[in-house]
Amino acid sequence: ARTGGAEVGFTDADFELVQLFAGQAAVAITNARLVEQLRTRVDAQRSLAEIAAHIASLHEPQTVLDRAVADAARLLKADRAQINLVADGGGHLEPPITAAPIPPSGDDVIVPIGSGIAGMAAATKQVTWTGDYLGDESFPHDAGDAWIGAQGIHSMMAAPLIGPDRLIGTITIQASAPDAFDEADAELLKLLADQAAIALINARLYAEVEESERRYRHLVDNSPDIVWEVDADGRFTFFSDSLEARTGWRQDQLIGQRFTVLAGATTLAEATEAWRVLRREPGRERRVRLDLPLPDGRVAKTEVAMTGMIVDGRFAGAHGSVRDISERERLEGDLRDQAAELAASQERA
Repeated sequence: ARTGGAEVGFTDADFELVQLFAGQAAVAITNARLVEQLRTRVDAQRSLAEIAAHIASLHEPQTVLDRAVADAARLLKADRAQINLVADGGGHLEPPITAAPIPPSGDDVIVPIGSGIAGMAAATKQVTWTGDYLGDESFPHDAGDAWIGAQGIHSMMAAPLIGPDRLIGTITIQASAPDAFDEADAELLKLLADQAAIALINARLYAEVEESERRYRHLVDNSPDIVWEVDADGRFTFFSDSLEARTGWRQDQLIGQRFTVLAGATTLAEATEAWRVLRREPGRERRVRLDLPLPDGRVAKTEVAMTGMIVDGRFAGAHGSVRDISERERLEGDLRDQAAELAASQERA
């Protein structure tokens, strides 16, 4: 090299120093890349943990799904993420029910199962992607290509949402840049898809439980019997809403009281013996007639059916029903009186 007309030479030590600097720079660049990868992985794990916490606490899945697509777009650096559900009949994917950062619109299209990236992910139940959507001939294309072209999309990746017995839908990410996604992105998208599927399954199960509980509550509240439950100490923990209408007692007056409060002095011994036998044989239903004291001082003739409850192998209480049999007792008494009168008449005759 020349400077000011003079030739400057480099020694071996200078070359070694330059190589040392180059090595240090390479290490620094590698470390920076590893730190960034680690930061991204930690961010992804934190997002997945937060989504899992939402799944455990929410009965409405839309919040979880919205979070899943927002995190998918952010973590995978996608221009858009969306979730499509399988239509009734399973022939296609419906337009997205949630998308981020661009929300769903009327321009979104349905996706035939087995066509396009999302349709292929649904058909094969595997993560599927491409870096050149319109130029990729490895999967079937359809009329949706016009929408893809209009949006300027080149890269697309989709993962199936799989339930215990069927395909639920897909989660898809899109980017305008070619070859934007790789296998590491596929692994993360699969995890997000699993979380979204769990949210949808939980919501469906919760809705079924709510409907079952609603039907059960309707039957209980409209039953002529009073449904009750006690804990292992014999203290009331539940009454059906029919309690007050049938007896005049309010639930807050009896919850926490022992069952003997409704046994009545005349039948307390029978109630106590029935409880003792029930604890010994909880799986066997027992019936006992009790005189049930009412708040106004009257006594109702009742029949109590009861069955024990076992939790973790231990006696945990009992549940059953109370039926007012006063009218039945009166009719039985009338029949006995009529039978006695008939027998007396026959004897006199």
